[in-house]
Formats: sequence, structure tokens, C-alpha cells
Amino acid sequence: MNISMSGEFKETSRLFRPWFLFSMLPILFLLVVLFIIAVQKQDTADIIIIGLFILMLLTVVVILLIPRLELCVGEDGIGFKYIPYHRQLVTYTWDEIQSAEVLTINPLAEFLGWGRKYSQKYGTGYLTQGGHILYVCLKDGGKISFTVVDRRRAAAFLAERSIVEG
Repeated sequence: MNISMSGEFKETSRLFRPWFLFSMLPILFLLVVLFIIAVQKQDTADIIIIGLFILMLLTVVVILLIPRLELCVGEDGIGFKYIPYHRQLVTYTWDEIQSAEVLTINPLAEFLGWGRKYSQKYGTGYLTQGGHILYVCLKDGGKISFTVVDRRRAAAFLAERSIVEG
């Protein structure tokens, strides 16, 4: 599928928005100050403990910044890439798709959270934020769900092309 085709619905969303992660900066600043004080006092135990906390916090921030969903719905079908799981675009042509619709869900109740999850009802979900999904039923019985940030635009795109569950 050509991801830059005309007449498409295309969006990118992240697991967490950067402003959320910036809220951790005061904690990081406090830990760095405590680390500097421990170094000045030459307290080896405090240096190790505080250093480990700084390392863990930075690791969490980096891990939360990595996941990104790129979704493209066009004339040829649906394509997506969920980084870090997919480096290449995964595509489903309209011949493989039975139905597609935009739904409002509760990610905690339906998928037990965000990320790459599984639900009995909605299949494999690639959830980054919010409670709106593009729910796709495949002709082979598979189900797949994607976060949709702009649900109105996605629903309008599907309705214009009569790509909705009847």
C-alpha cells in the first residue's frame, strides 16, 4: 500500500504525550540534587541508591517515549506500523476486510490498558491513547483494533466510502 496516496485518513499517535513525561522532570531534578549532595559527602551507599533511581526513571521515560502508532486508511485498504513491534508497514487490503468501524471503548476495561494488547471482543489492539478505536473484522475471522485520535474524521472517511459494518 502506498502510504502517501490521495484520499486517505492518516494519523500518528504516541503511547504518552511528551508533556506527561515532562511532569517527571521535578522528580529527576530532586534526585540529581540528592546525588550531588551524596557525592560531596562521599556517601557510597547513597550514591549507588540515588544513581539507580535516576537510571530507572530515565529508562521508564525512554520506554514510554518509544511506542508510536502510524495508521493509514486509504483506497487500497488499511496500513499500520506500531513501533517498536513493526518496522515495516503491515497492510490489509479491502478484499481481506469484512468490516471496519469507529467505536468508543474503555481501554482499561476492554484491553486492560494501553500498548499492544489483546481483547476477546476486539482482538489484537494497538492502543496509544484515548478511548476511540478503528475496529476491523477480517474475512478470515481475525479482529484488530487501532487507536483513532480524530474519531469524527475517521468515521467520516469510512462513511464516504461505504466502508462501515452494515
